[in-house]
Amino acid sequence: MVVDDETDLRERLDLYLKKEGFETNTTEDGSDFLKKLDDFQPDLVTLDVMMPGLKTTEIFEKLKEKKQTKNPLAHCYPLYGWRKTKGMSDGEHR
Repeated sequence: MVVDDETDLRERLDLYLKKEGFETNTTEDGSDFLKKLDDFQPDLVTLDVMMPGLKTTEIFEKLKEKKQTKNPLAHCYPLYGWRKTKGMSDGEHR
């Protein structure tokens, strides 16, 4: 499962995983990801650490609560090309 609010990155990761033989599913936020778990039980989750909505820690807590994902294997990654731009606060991305 690829969870990322950045469409381009989400689609690239999805394509790469499919080329490697994985059955994939994608979503753009943590809330939708948790809803999709009722129909799709991933063996691996790639999870953007900075998305709007639920915090990554909240997503992990909810994963532990679901019986089908009590021991999830997840890979969290920062945004590629992340940088502070003049006039933007820390942690804000464009």
